Amino acid sequence: WSKAPIPNSPQLLGPVPRSGANNAAEWVLGGLINDAFDHGRLSRPEITDAVCLTEPDARAHLWRITVRLHDGVTLGDVRGAAQRIRQSLGVEWLRVTPVPDGAMLFCGVRPEVAKLASERRDRQVLIALDWEQAFLDAGVSGQNGLLPQLVASSKLPANEQVQVLDFTLPPGLSATQVSAAIPKLSTATNNTFVELRPGPNAQTVRLLASVDDPLPTKVSFDFDYIDASTKIPFATGVEGTPLEFDHLESPHVLLAGTTGSGKLEALTNRLPVPVSDRFPDGWATIGELEVGDLVFAADGTATPI
Repeated sequence: WSKAPIPNSPQLLGPVPRSGANNAAEWVLGGLINDAFDHGRLSRPEITDAVCLTEPDARAHLWRITVRLHDGVTLGDVRGAAQRIRQSLGVEWLRVTPVPDGAMLFCGVRPEVAKLASERRDRQVLIALDWEQAFLDAGVSGQNGLLPQLVASSKLPANEQVQVLDFTLPPGLSATQVSAAIPKLSTATNNTFVELRPGPNAQTVRLLASVDDPLPTKVSFDFDYIDASTKIPFATGVEGTPLEFDHLESPHVLLAGTTGSGKLEALTNRLPVPVSDRFPDGWATIGELEVGDLVFAADGTATPI
């Protein structure tokens, strides 16, 4: 019995303390799952386990429900009916994974806004499920339909709105193919920003992903870092760290100077110079000149560089 209306969606049902051998939450979920499988035109399953992954005081909930399938229903059948099952359950998010003799359903509020009871235990599992479905939807797979596997997830230290996701690629799938599917992966994961970075070897890739595009976002400027740097900072990147130009490593990339300082002059251009041991014929190319060499000033006098 209940003093309040029975929730009509797992998303609205929080964890309920067990009373002896009775589990009221599983009773409620059992009815909702039966109705959802009816809606998906599948034989009703049997719930063998149900765990609420969110805190009791969360505004919306996320459940992990393990079911045993009957009457020849397969994991493929459940995945094929997932959209109808999700609509019947009244949840924002649903993912289906295999278990022996059945399936495991993760359903409820979207993981990115869920108040998880155990971040360490569940966060990476939920992220992996989301991307597994995204790869399926985008047609990104290798031999025998194998999908990229998430091996690590974190956030950028200097820009926490950006996720860092490392994947191993199955045989038959290249980083180029993943790159070509970025627009579809962005849509499937509800991320405005998705960018591919190379992994440590040919079998891995790194994805940077963010629900909001991090590029227009105002970020802090690390003045201490800039003061200590020997390079020329000119922007802040997606990672939240300064982008710098190393004028010693790539002197041809940037030529800075005022109007008339000679930025357009080629290094092979010849100039008349005072006769010296270095330039006995009175000519030198711009590239040959060094600090201390004499050249003619605008008024015709010899002046050192």
